[in-house]
Amino acid sequence: MPQLLKYAAGVTSFLSVITALLFYFGASHAYWFFNYFGVNSTVLQLPPEEFLMRSVDGLFVPLVALAAVGLLVVWAHRIAEPLLADADWVHGDRAARVRAAVAAVLGAALVMIGLLNVYGLEVLRLHLTVPPLCLIAGVLLLTYASRLHQRLRAARGRPGRGALEWSGVFVLVSLGLFWAVHDYSAAAGVGRARAAAAGLPGYPAVVVYSEQDLNLRGPGVHETRCAGDESAYRFRYDGLKLVMHSGGVFLLLPARWSRSAGRAYVIPRRDTLRFEFTVAGVDVNTHPC
Repeated sequence: MPQLLKYAAGVTSFLSVITALLFYFGASHAYWFFNYFGVNSTVLQLPPEEFLMRSVDGLFVPLVALAAVGLLVVWAHRIAEPLLADADWVHGDRAARVRAAVAAVLGAALVMIGLLNVYGLEVLRLHLTVPPLCLIAGVLLLTYASRLHQRLRAARGRPGRGALEWSGVFVLVSLGLFWAVHDYSAAAGVGRARAAAAGLPGYPAVVVYSEQDLNLRGPGVHETRCAGDESAYRFRYDGLKLVMHSGGVFLLLPARWSRSAGRAYVIPRRDTLRFEFTVAGVDVNTHPC
């Protein structure tokens, strides 16, 4: 039972960190995505499921790659360890000491790279996620070296010292993961926004009808004043594209939006407005006002 509780606590901690990472990635991804269009993501009041959807979209490939690399490392270690220990040309303890020394030196170097980047000194910043991954890999290598050293000495450490060591490893690896997720989510959010801007002509077209003048201006946005007293909506706006509807508001962009001259419109859904959606490429100007 104590062993079962230990495993249950470990699984719970792992799932808690993963859930927090998913929400953090989704929130950061949404922020940078909408920031590309000049809109603060908090204005849209995105629900939690929107963050999870963005996490699945962005973290699928990195998580698969990370899991595959981790399994390959574990399997390679299990295969290589008995071969090295049983070889005639090398003693098992000597091989373990060599592995511990290499892991300690490499781990210390990687941790130093990560810490230098934490304090603003850019070292090996070839990509946004390289410094946090260096920190994570370095901590894991130092932990591996510590385990090998303890096994070679055949000494049992105090429970408090072991708990303190694993607590430090858990904190540093978790912070490194959040750091990596922040960098990757920012790059992924901006990348998705650029792709969305490039594919804007294929988005659904939106015609907004309003009782009052909304003063929508932008490249390709046309305002038409509907004549006749029988018209419930006196103003019509064409040339808009729907990007997102969330929290009772619509995020619209001009069809010819650009970062240099484009505007984004966040319009709340209310009774004085009517939205008409059409497939991209349909001539909406033929529709009656």
